[in-house]
Amino acid sequence: MKNPKAPVSGQAPAAAAARRDRRKKSLSDSTDGFWSEVNGSATALLNALTSLRSDDFSVRLPLHWTGMAGQAANAFTEIVVSSERKAKELAELRQAAAETNALLNALNALERGEFSVRLPLDWIGTAGKVADTFNRVVALNEQMAKELARLRRSVGREGRIHQRASLGEVGGSWAESVELINDLIADLGQPTSEMARVIGSVAKGDLSQSMALEIDGRPLQGEFLRSAKTVTQWSTN
Repeated sequence: MKNPKAPVSGQAPAAAAARRDRRKKSLSDSTDGFWSEVNGSATALLNALTSLRSDDFSVRLPLHWTGMAGQAANAFTEIVVSSERKAKELAELRQAAAETNALLNALNALERGEFSVRLPLDWIGTAGKVADTFNRVVALNEQMAKELARLRRSVGREGRIHQRASLGEVGGSWAESVELINDLIADLGQPTSEMARVIGSVAKGDLSQSMALEIDGRPLQGEFLRSAKTVTQWSTN
């Protein structure tokens, strides 16, 4: 009587072969999956490195990677963040150097008397404040130069001795400079007015008039005094 559990002749080797085939297929599938994952990770890393080389600091590797791939992704992210920070610092240094060079050029132009020079209005932060202050100072110098040219024409050539300089609301040495210019015009104009008064009186037959040798309590000096004495002698003779 045959044992019912005994394998039929030829079945055992076939079953063993089938099991080996399944193990091989499973190993092959695992190997294929592993290399597929490695290939995908390598491709993603290569693409990320290419983007980083083009200064694309927004690039990141997947956060769901695990194992060595995850460690590589974390290390890559740290490198990107560090590179982005250094790139920003370098850009700021370059911007500061460009602004400093622009300021130096503007100061050289100001030294040459080019009052039309201006620094850019789009600078920000401390550089923007420097540019605004520089532009205001240059504008005041330009205004002063124009005001002096106007007085030369109106007072010196047109004889409008009552004209005065003005820079608007200014203080400090700017206000003192304007005051000094106006005092100069007044000091030059008063003897001229006094001379015109005496000559006008003499022309009308009034020979009793003489030119004052003092103006506002200050004695005339130099050419003013000489002219006053000459006019007085002329009017009394």
